[in-house]
Amino acid sequence: MNKLDRMIEETGLMPHITAGCVIQELGGYRLNQDSQDTLGTWLYENERAIAGQLAVQAAEIYAANADENSTFAQDLRSGTKGRDMLFSFMRHWLSALLVKERGEAAQRLLPPDFARGVPAPGSTFV
Repeated sequence: MNKLDRMIEETGLMPHITAGCVIQELGGYRLNQDSQDTLGTWLYENERAIAGQLAVQAAEIYAANADENSTFAQDLRSGTKGRDMLFSFMRHWLSALLVKERGEAAQRLLPPDFARGVPAPGSTFV
């Protein structure tokens, strides 16, 4: 069983879906701010690749911390708390990816506190 399948089986979380939601959340926020926004457009154009990258990252970190004594793994297995944690981590990872791929200009386009895992203003996600 690969790491992603193991995470899904043990936690019930779907990292690809969570990543897609976070990308949609940020893309929608950016396009609501400026309909000509290139960051929002870039997110939508690269959504599948970015979601895959975030899902693999989640699975790697889960696998490295999945032992029975790991508070992190226990929290991820705990229903809504685990889901909320995954959303928060993915917002943080997406922010870092954007700065890496799109430069420092991307950082100033992010919603306040998004890099700390806080939902974008107006988000319907946790």
